[in-house]
Amino acid sequence: MLKSIKKSFKYFAIIAGITLAIPTAVFFLIRIPEVQTFIISRIAGHISRETGTTIKAGRIEFSLFNRLVVHDVLIEDMHRDTLIYAQRVNAGIRRLDFRSNVIRLGNVNITKPSVALITDSAGTMNLSWYLNLLSSNKDSLKSRRPLRFSINRIDLDSARFFLINRRGDSSRMLIDFNDLRLSGINAGVNDFRIEEDSVSMTINGLSFRESKGFTVSNLDTRMILAGGDIVFTDVSLNCDSSLINADIIGLYPDTSGSFGKFTQEVRLDIRLNKSLVNSTDLKYFLPVLKNMNEDVGVSGRVSGYVEELKGRNIQLSYR
Repeated sequence: MLKSIKKSFKYFAIIAGITLAIPTAVFFLIRIPEVQTFIISRIAGHISRETGTTIKAGRIEFSLFNRLVVHDVLIEDMHRDTLIYAQRVNAGIRRLDFRSNVIRLGNVNITKPSVALITDSAGTMNLSWYLNLLSSNKDSLKSRRPLRFSINRIDLDSARFFLINRRGDSSRMLIDFNDLRLSGINAGVNDFRIEEDSVSMTINGLSFRESKGFTVSNLDTRMILAGGDIVFTDVSLNCDSSLINADIIGLYPDTSGSFGKFTQEVRLDIRLNKSLVNSTDLKYFLPVLKNMNEDVGVSGRVSGYVEELKGRNIQLSYR
């Protein structure tokens, strides 16, 4: 009898050991960066096949259970052009609920990212196409609910941004919204959210330089991108020679991606508080001011297309 008990205990110990050894081995195995890279690469490959685009990542380091570092992130659009690239992304993970299609990240540091919003010859912007794809209920995406993606805070280091319209006409402005290129972008972004077809965020300390020379040294605002509309609220903007304070700066294109015809097809709604505007900054948008260097104090509301702006409650001070 005793011998039988000892034998049973021995089998129990073996089974318990195996039961504990398997998850322990898996735990240590998935801590190996090469294994993590392999797993994420397979997931990215699956998503790429399902969406018909390319999603890639280089080396991946995942510190259980809430810190992810990814090198050389690449997301291409439906035409195989780069939509998003980042040299390094360091992200804290708060919630991953794939059944409910909810992804929530904590603090994210992004090194040398590049974002290109491209409108093709058919008038479709790649970001809008991607958002529609992610928020749809297509069986191919195995999703019953639209994507809800949020990040508590993002720190951008040496970012670049491109706004390209491949069906746009040549611009009469110094800044060409058919081929807008921003570099040296540094900023802190809070409360970043993607919900269905809209993107929203709070921007702090944004600075950049546009390829034609227009420079922003500091921008604090709340930004909403919904459809093709871009709306900034609570704006505090410092350019080379201008100080802009506004409750709202709204850009409403007649059709999505029509920023290439900025003066004719984009309606503005600007509600300025007391601001100082210098013509050396304004010349990038109004070519008639090219050879002027004057300061004007301004407040009030300006709306309409650039070619036929209307003002309300405008107060101007000059010299």
